[in-house]
Amino acid sequence: MKILVLILLLSVGITSSYSQSPDSIGFSEVDRIMLEIPKEKTETVSGITEYILSKFDSEQDRLRAAFIWIASNIEYDIANMYTINFEETQDERIEKVLRTRKGVCSGYALLFNKICTELGFKSYEIQGYTKQKGVLANLSHSWNAVFFDGNWYIFDPTWGAGYNNQGKFVRKINDAYFKAEPAAMIHSHMPFDYLWQFLYYPLTNEEFTKGKSPAEDEKTYFNYSDTLAIYEQQDTLQQLLSSAYRIEKNGVSNAMIFEKLKSVRSEIEYLKDTETISLYNSAIEDNALAVAYMNQYTAYWNNQFKPLKPDEEIQAMLDAAVDKLSSAKGKLEQIRYDEGKEKMIKEFKSVLDSNLKQVEEFQQWLDTYFSKSKIQRKSMFYKYNWFGIPLN
Repeated sequence: MKILVLILLLSVGITSSYSQSPDSIGFSEVDRIMLEIPKEKTETVSGITEYILSKFDSEQDRLRAAFIWIASNIEYDIANMYTINFEETQDERIEKVLRTRKGVCSGYALLFNKICTELGFKSYEIQGYTKQKGVLANLSHSWNAVFFDGNWYIFDPTWGAGYNNQGKFVRKINDAYFKAEPAAMIHSHMPFDYLWQFLYYPLTNEEFTKGKSPAEDEKTYFNYSDTLAIYEQQDTLQQLLSSAYRIEKNGVSNAMIFEKLKSVRSEIEYLKDTETISLYNSAIEDNALAVAYMNQYTAYWNNQFKPLKPDEEIQAMLDAAVDKLSSAKGKLEQIRYDEGKEKMIKEFKSVLDSNLKQVEEFQQWLDTYFSKSKIQRKSMFYKYNWFGIPLN
């Protein structure tokens, strides 16, 4: 059974509306075509993207089509704005938004992000908090960033869809939240991680709250483009670690930031444990295979290499054991942040070292064996008494 719980993070109260931008007039034809999409096409993300790709050629028109359809068709779910189902996957949440035509900010942002990605754009869902008329919202928020035409732009399909008027959703398309410049959006939208400000002189949380920012020559330069390039090459754990560092560095000045940082740290610990267990178990499997190869070699040696096999085939038994033992050691060395697990890993490394030493002893004997003639090789399996008579 799926459990619904109250949560501060990832929900948002919709702000009051802004006046429409004159630029929206240029999209009237895009809006008209997009709002004529057949209903059956709107049941899946793939259906929506197929329609967009078939109707629009320019990147901007495609982004507008995605934005206007979501803003015009998804209703803000005020009744569930404080509720989130932790067991739902992102795909399940997107499917639910399309099925019910309702969602909170994370639903809007996930759907827009999914459509943009399938349209071929580099797109991110951004999490943070907001401010309007100098007052911070008491719930966190989700919006989007999309890269096209050589620049990053901000999109907020939730705020672009309408606003909350005393507990009722009022649909009012607001083009101020379509293709906004990062420098403009930062006055109302503050990412938890300042990487997603897309600014070379990002605001601190305190500056955002107070609405005051020092001159650029008084601030530290932050090369967000290079940092983002590194971020995109990192694995999930590395991304979370770097994000946690930036969130904390920018100041934990309100409960929303505190909850986000706590959530990121919790995910970090989960991934650490998952990674450690996965690598450790895989190393155990490698060691077991190595021991199997060692036992195979030992049994063959005990049988005095009968029936006789080519030297290469005999050597392959030990090579396979060494390969698996080396693989196991390599996986243990990949384990990061193993606080509390040092003893377990140390003991396992000792087992691997012991097995490697045993294989080395086998190899030394085998090297001598390979260096001898056929007659001499046979004699290596015998022990002699002091009269020179074989004991076995």
